[in-house]
Amino acid sequence: MELLERDGCLANLAEWRIAALEDGGSVVLVGGEAGIGKTALLREFCTRQQDVRVLSGGCDDLFTPRPLAPLHDIARQCPGGLLEAVGSGAGRESIFTAALDELERTPTLVVFEDMHWADEATLDLLKFLGRRIERTRSILAVSYRDDDVGPGHSLRMVIGDLPRASVRRMLLAPLSESAVAQLARRASRGSEGLYGITGGNPLFLTEVLAAGDDSVPLVCVVPGRTEPWLLEQTTRPDAAGITSRPSSPSSAPRRARKRLKLRADSPKQRRNYFGDSVTGTSVMLSTGSLLSWAALRTAASLGPS
Repeated sequence: MELLERDGCLANLAEWRIAALEDGGSVVLVGGEAGIGKTALLREFCTRQQDVRVLSGGCDDLFTPRPLAPLHDIARQCPGGLLEAVGSGAGRESIFTAALDELERTPTLVVFEDMHWADEATLDLLKFLGRRIERTRSILAVSYRDDDVGPGHSLRMVIGDLPRASVRRMLLAPLSESAVAQLARRASRGSEGLYGITGGNPLFLTEVLAAGDDSVPLVCVVPGRTEPWLLEQTTRPDAAGITSRPSSPSSAPRRARKRLKLRADSPKQRRNYFGDSVTGTSVMLSTGSLLSWAALRTAASLGPS
């Protein structure tokens, strides 16, 4: 999907890149909720770089996080001392020093994605590089879900320890109602009710526009006494009506999960939220499973009375 309403963000990134080349490096913090377009923004900025080396790596939502995951990704992109240090099983001090050497040697745009999932070693790496980044002519761009990083989160503590003069902050806002309408027109879809459903979240909007005319994915929390039973029944892999299972339970935008609270077995209440112009034959539970309305209504009707 085309990037809309991100020109200002791209201009800021370009300004900070020039400042890094002239005055010393910096850490750029790019925050926002899931699906807001952090990855899309950084990828677009990376493609525009011609005189700066680009290296990128990311953290994964694993049961057992991989230590220094972004650095392993990056080392494969720049053969030399860093790759040797990472591949040889050298100590952490040697690996961290090799990473800093890379940033000091060549002006570089480094991207660490999804740092809200970072393990402790990666957070230590961020602190190590961030406290020395001004020695370089490089930018270390860090993306994270701000709604997943509360006051007690380790990433928040690391950010607080970084030198203020070397830190740049960017919080991505949802798309405006006019941008949502523009994208709907390009998809030959009506825009009525779309902003209210998606909250301007680009990923959620993309899913809605990609759905058929009679199917709009809705994010829903099922309240009441039947919720625990209903979630257990409908999120089984073999449950009737499941059409896909996103990899992460938190893949649905938090704003939408909190805003929409209707009973899955009440089409009338659904219409009260969205009107007759926007219909839905599927629902995404807060657990992240996509199910048909029919399956949910059936499950609810079989639930405890």
